[in-house]
Amino acid sequence: MEKKITPVDHLTGLPLPIYPYSDYSEYSHSVRYPGYDPFKTIWHHHFHPEADLPSNKKGALFLRHSRVQLVPAWLHDDYHDIYEGPPIPKNIYSRYLMGIFAVAGYMPKNAIDVPNSRFEDEIIPLNFHEYKGMQQPGMLKGEYIRDNGRLKWASRFMMSVVLKQDIKAINELTLEEFLITPDKDRRIKLAAHIIDKLVDQSTLPINDKYQRARHNKRIINRGLVTPRDVVLSVTRPLIPENIIKLDHKILKDLAA
Repeated sequence: MEKKITPVDHLTGLPLPIYPYSDYSEYSHSVRYPGYDPFKTIWHHHFHPEADLPSNKKGALFLRHSRVQLVPAWLHDDYHDIYEGPPIPKNIYSRYLMGIFAVAGYMPKNAIDVPNSRFEDEIIPLNFHEYKGMQQPGMLKGEYIRDNGRLKWASRFMMSVVLKQDIKAINELTLEEFLITPDKDRRIKLAAHIIDKLVDQSTLPINDKYQRARHNKRIINRGLVTPRDVVLSVTRPLIPENIIKLDHKILKDLAA
């Protein structure tokens, strides 16, 4: 049977999560192969297959590691028997905007009923208790949260998009002071201010959508009030590295 495209959330384009079964006995079958454990769990990457996500320069690995879900291994196997994966935006900027919702912990109201989706997608609305259960720590998360290497991938990709924004809206005196000040602390402060402005610019297209999601209690991390907060939460740890890149950008743009 030809594999299908994974269903996605209508608001964000994020892949729908796998429905969280509480009773495994009805679906997991008693024996699938010798040594089979129906209670074994595994992390499921919502963005896959990995072979189609080869280049972090285009934000592919950022998306792959932005969203994993803890599911029973048998359910994970069944899912991959049925689905080839979600549509991945071809545009780098679109990947960036979609990834912001993943990093924020956006939780769709629907999930995929995998065992009943072999012939036709079966989408199940999550009830209140299921929805709350999916929001618990360790159920749905970004894979780089406790992985410094993957955090750097995410930070570098997001910053690469931020630094493509137009600096014309930023006060030229602020830009010049950043370039010439010998005061290291002042330079860091100015860099943070300039990056904040560029981040605001980069997230403008999804501000209304993000606030609608927050209003509907779809954002798990309530401390991330705006898309700007999401980007800064990922990029802040690499401020020294970002300052060097910002320096090059400003010199290049001012000379243009």
